Amino acid sequence: MHETQPAPGRVESSEWLDAYGNDEQSARRRRMMPRKLELLGLGSIIGPDAAVLDLCCGHGETMDVLYELGFRDLHGVDIHVPEQLAADRRFAVVEGDACNPPDIPDGSLDWILCLHALHHLETPERIATLVDNAYRLLKPGGRISFIDWPNSLQIRLAFWFFVYCQPLLVTPYLKWFGKITQEEWPFIKHYLPRFPRVWKAIHDDPRFQVERETHELFYFFLTMRKPLVAP
Repeated sequence: MHETQPAPGRVESSEWLDAYGNDEQSARRRRMMPRKLELLGLGSIIGPDAAVLDLCCGHGETMDVLYELGFRDLHGVDIHVPEQLAADRRFAVVEGDACNPPDIPDGSLDWILCLHALHHLETPERIATLVDNAYRLLKPGGRISFIDWPNSLQIRLAFWFFVYCQPLLVTPYLKWFGKITQEEWPFIKHYLPRFPRVWKAIHDDPRFQVERETHELFYFFLTMRKPLVAP
C-alpha cells in the first residue's frame, strides 16, 4: 500500500480502473443514483432542461441516469475518459482537470455535479479552485452539488476496516470495495483530516447560498446556488 500523498490530477492504475468499471458495480451505482440526485434537488429545483456538467464523471453512470430522466444537455470531465464513454454521442465528454474544466464557456451551466469525487482532489486548495471555476461557469441562479464522505468516526472506522482487515472481507461487494480502497487510501487519508477546511471551501463560500443540505450515516449531500445578482 502506498503511503505517500499522490500527485494531484494523477490517473489511477489500470487495475483500479478495471475494478471500478466492473459491470455489476456500475449497475449498482446506476440503481442508487436517482435517489441521490433527488436529495440534491432533482425534479424540485433542477429540471430536465438544465445544462449539466458532471465533474469526475468516471464511467458516465450519472449522465446515463440523467439521460434516462429526460436531460439532454449533458457534459462530463474526467482525468481519464474510457473509450466507450468518449464515443457516446449522447454526452459531451472531455479529458481534463475537474478543478479547471476545459472547453466550457463562462456562465453557460445550470448545474454542476461533483459526486463522490472530492476526496480524489484531496487538498482544500484544489477544491477551492474547483468552486472558483464553478462560480465562473454557472449561470446566475445555477447550482453546484456535492456528495462525499465527511470526517466522521464511522467513516474513519470503516476505512480502517477496509484497509487493514482485508482477510475479513468475505462478500463479493466487500472484496470489491476493499480492492478499490487500497488505491484510494492515499487520497482519503490526506482528505479526511482536512475536511473542516474542505467544508469551509464548499459550504461557507459567501458567493453561494446553501439550498439543500442532508447528512446521512456515511455521506453528506449539499447543493449550493449562485445568486441571480452577485453578492
